[in-house]
Amino acid sequence: MHRWRRVGGADESQPVIHGRGVMRYAVTSRTESLVAELAGLAEAAQQRLALASAEAQREWEAVRFRWPSEVELRKGVIELSDDDLAVMRSKVMRFVSILGAVASARSSNAEIPTVERRAGANLRLELVSSGGHPRRP
Repeated sequence: MHRWRRVGGADESQPVIHGRGVMRYAVTSRTESLVAELAGLAEAAQQRLALASAEAQREWEAVRFRWPSEVELRKGVIELSDDDLAVMRSKVMRFVSILGAVASARSSNAEIPTVERRAGANLRLELVSSGGHPRRP
């Protein structure tokens, strides 16, 4: 049997629960709201995921793997804080937005926005011509 010890977190509205070297966070109403928003965004992403590159699809699966499961939510403790979930929501919103732009561009045969990752740099949005080459400014 696991022995859990509840301690206050940085945000007292979401206590941190420590046990066996794992930090877990109590599910709050904000947690439930964020998870519901993520579920809606996931639905939108899944509808357009076929348009994404293989690398983007792998990254999507990695993000989905981190999401709290229904079992964790029912138990009332998850491995991500509300702040972690809020950051994840922002990233997923951006991903869905990019997929939407790709779908729109493909339907109109316009320039296709893509995400490029460079060593030591953050992700950035770049317009790519319909031929697949970066557009020159």
